[in-house]
Amino acid sequence: MNTIQIWKLGGKILEDASTLDELLKKVSDSKDPIILVHGGGIIANQLAAKLGEPVVMHQGRRITTPGMLEIAIMSYAGKINKSISTALSSMGRPSLGLCGGDLNIITGHKRVAADVDFGMVGDIDNVNITPLTQALDMGWVPVIAPLIGDGEGGLLNTNADTIACRLGTELQMAGFATQICLTMDLEGVRMVPSDESTLVPKIDRDRYDDMKKAQIVSGGMLPKLDMAFSAKTMGVSRVFICHPKALSTDTSLLPKPATEII
Repeated sequence: MNTIQIWKLGGKILEDASTLDELLKKVSDSKDPIILVHGGGIIANQLAAKLGEPVVMHQGRRITTPGMLEIAIMSYAGKINKSISTALSSMGRPSLGLCGGDLNIITGHKRVAADVDFGMVGDIDNVNITPLTQALDMGWVPVIAPLIGDGEGGLLNTNADTIACRLGTELQMAGFATQICLTMDLEGVRMVPSDESTLVPKIDRDRYDDMKKAQIVSGGMLPKLDMAFSAKTMGVSRVFICHPKALSTDTSLLPKPATEII
């Protein structure tokens, strides 16, 4: 099997129908193995506002109340997941919309509260890549929503970057060459958040630590980079942070502009 690409889709692309369709067309025109993992926090927040459910964040991570979990399931595993998988299938590339709880692909436990209780948030214990590799062998595109099973018939909310990086790690450890692209609304990591000309093309752990100390990176970028470095440390071939428009189904064409984790 060729290099497996894992694209985590997040940010405004999930609300921008034309940009999303353009990206899905790239996937449908390719025969190479691709797994899509998506977030959808903006859409979940919009639904929460309509239903009067408070949205609470801590250092870029969502605190998931029981009410917010219901909204996450409706938004992630429902509207967003099925919209993507149905659109891909209609373009001629068979797609399978799943969450981590389906087929026991990803199971875990409720995060133990330390300084902050994140609520119904799950930390991953086990990953079963077999259903995904079987789907890829069939030429299908798995589309994974950021929810995992708790082993007792329930679901837990889990960060989409975490899921993408953990899937990439497990596939790499099983002998599959894997490339992860974590997308967002920016082109990558920047030295000055408001200045696109200060894009960092490559970043290693030492430079990341320095940027954290200087508070150049903060908020939602912190968990994203933490997971990216974890995947790279565990042997994933290449890991990038980029805008969705930089993605290419041809792994010989690296995302550009982008920040590569080294």
